[in-house]
Amino acid sequence: MISPVDIHYRWIDGWVASDKDWNRIAMALEARGWMSLNRKVSRILLAEAGDEMIGFLVFQAIPHCGPMFVDKAYRGEGVPEALSERMVEFLEESHCRGLLVVPSNPFSRAFCEKYGLKPVTLPVYLREQEF
Repeated sequence: MISPVDIHYRWIDGWVASDKDWNRIAMALEARGWMSLNRKVSRILLAEAGDEMIGFLVFQAIPHCGPMFVDKAYRGEGVPEALSERMVEFLEESHCRGLLVVPSNPFSRAFCEKYGLKPVTLPVYLREQEF
């Protein structure tokens, strides 16, 4: 076993990572049956002992859409739908892997369901203060 002193940590930013580093991460994910990462939005903290990768922790910037605002005078005119459709197009063009929406009212919840978003059934943890 390697002493903790011999372990070093470094960041890998997906968009500028070497193919060697990126492929090491991709192979580790695949070996565990985990989803691949989006290189454009991933930052990985890598733990290494010598040349061996011994661990990592992934940060992925997941889009959060909201708030949405439509002036009362224009509600019922299709503005929320047009905004949402254009946002979905942007997310698809960006190859986003997911989307987080926190609906603040019953209309928002119904709207999310209309567009195929599903409520989260797993625990969600929130830190309400800045790091």
